[in-house]
Amino acid sequence: MTGYLRFLLASLVVSYHLGYLVSGQGLGIPSVVIFYVLSGSVVASLLGKPFSGLPLHRFYLERLLRIFPTYYYFLGLSFAFVIITGFGHPVFTFLNIMGNLLVVPLNYVNFPHWVVLTGKSFPLIPTAWSLGAELQAYLVLGLALRSGPIARMGLGFLSLFIFGLAGTRMLNPDLWGYRLLPGIFFMFLAGAYLTTPKTDGGFFALLERLFPVFAWLAVSLISLRCYWTGKQEILPVALGFLIGLPVVALALRTNAKLPFNHLLGDLSYGIFLAHIPVLWFLEWGWPEVAKSGMRFFPVLAISLALALIAVLWIERPIWRFRKLLSRPAIP
Repeated sequence: MTGYLRFLLASLVVSYHLGYLVSGQGLGIPSVVIFYVLSGSVVASLLGKPFSGLPLHRFYLERLLRIFPTYYYFLGLSFAFVIITGFGHPVFTFLNIMGNLLVVPLNYVNFPHWVVLTGKSFPLIPTAWSLGAELQAYLVLGLALRSGPIARMGLGFLSLFIFGLAGTRMLNPDLWGYRLLPGIFFMFLAGAYLTTPKTDGGFFALLERLFPVFAWLAVSLISLRCYWTGKQEILPVALGFLIGLPVVALALRTNAKLPFNHLLGDLSYGIFLAHIPVLWFLEWGWPEVAKSGMRFFPVLAISLALALIAVLWIERPIWRFRKLLSRPAIP
């Protein structure tokens, strides 16, 4: 069922970037937050079974093979488009080329060095900033899950504290409450505990079992305080976590074998990367379509077609190598 959930979230992100609102609010930010929770559950499930007992670097390599080939495919398409058409007045420097290639620097959106399209103030793949956050989360969460409960809980509660500071505007709400890893790490960790709750004895083991519940309650209290004090910038992020945590928990525990579940989950990644460059393409070639109130459907359809190519011709062949990484070495 998680494949359907991923596809829905990617579609909501598309609608958000196209300006569609529900009761005056966009659903893109809550959708990204739910992706954070899902990513945490994926990391825990991989380390808990396929990579259990294997060196951690194998897990990291598997994640790189999952993220980068498809990303480079869409990066290449976007690069070719702006070079051929000059759309957005692209300017290339050593820094912005390296930032777009390495992905992680794109997470630090407060630095202007990664901008390629000067007319849009965007890198080549605008949504890639969240990939930078996820790559850092893979690194830290992988180490945390292979460490002791004290380290995990310390990181989780510190992240919750930073998120609370962002909610009160003591830290920048957009950066520290939504984008940068220190303020959102607890979301990945809570997702991880939905998949592999700790059952050992001891006080910290109890904290680990209860951490998703504690995090949910803490975010609820932070949200209420921010609402009452008029400091509401953090509320869409909090809403995503408050809704997403139980939704992801339900999806993970649903045993229904739904058709196309895996395929839809794979397609969601390509749709997430492709839709803004596709919108740019329509703005350049068919501006009347790009400005239409029905633009969601052509943007989604073209993004879906490009994502399907990526799944069939890039991700499926590479999956064999990813699978090999989880096999124990032959003596």
